Amino acid sequence: MTDHPSGGPLAAADVAGVLSSTDSERISLALHGRMRPDGAALIALEGALAGARRLEDRTSAAAVLPAVAGQRDVLERLAGAARGVRSAAVGLVSEIYQYLGWLHLPQDDFAGALHHLKRAALLALEADDPVRLATALSFRAYAHQRSGDSRQAATLATAAARNERIYPGLRTYLHFQRAEILACQGERRQASQLLVQADRLVARLPQADELPESGYWYVPAFFLGERAFVLDALGETTAARESATACLSELPTEWRDTEWASERRALAEKDPQR
Repeated sequence: MTDHPSGGPLAAADVAGVLSSTDSERISLALHGRMRPDGAALIALEGALAGARRLEDRTSAAAVLPAVAGQRDVLERLAGAARGVRSAAVGLVSEIYQYLGWLHLPQDDFAGALHHLKRAALLALEADDPVRLATALSFRAYAHQRSGDSRQAATLATAAARNERIYPGLRTYLHFQRAEILACQGERRQASQLLVQADRLVARLPQADELPESGYWYVPAFFLGERAFVLDALGETTAARESATACLSELPTEWRDTEWASERRALAEKDPQR
């Protein structure tokens, strides 16, 4: 592993500047083999990953991609040396690969995204982590969906939804995702049924501060956008525009101009005659 211009692998991992001096020293000692990686080190790096996601909201996927790759390098080294926290370390590496897959999608680098997401799923299986496995599968489904392979997207999204050990935000997302895929395949009745179920799940979502950092965006305003995508796939353009407009209106201010919100803006401005 090579050092990074920003000051070495540890500096690259701390993309958002969230590591305390104590955490930095702990991780540095683990990287140099002078102590075993422990739970505190993993919690610190989990915080750095959360910081990268928040930074992406303010910038772009391309802006944080190199630094997140640095985080991946650090975590893989720590996971290789971990003993008592081996499973937790592997699970966090899975999440890093999952996020790297997501970061390749805005550039339409589907091959790169799927490579990372396949690795994320395998690591989640090794760690016996149902949430990270379901998330990796749903992201893979999204990548296939974006690249036009609706059959593979449907298979992966269905597999992700079979898991009963996932939190409400992710389960809600999977309902919307499967509804959109079915609508794109022309399965209008099934898509509409799933959309109704998804709307019911939105009404039962926990408060935003109860969501995990790996899914902090799963709030009702976000799902208005997902609803808009399903309606658009069903050919209900006016309703889709209304839902997308409501989404942008209700999203937190700092999310409205994010890169990931661009599809919602495009749908809100879509010409109903097209």
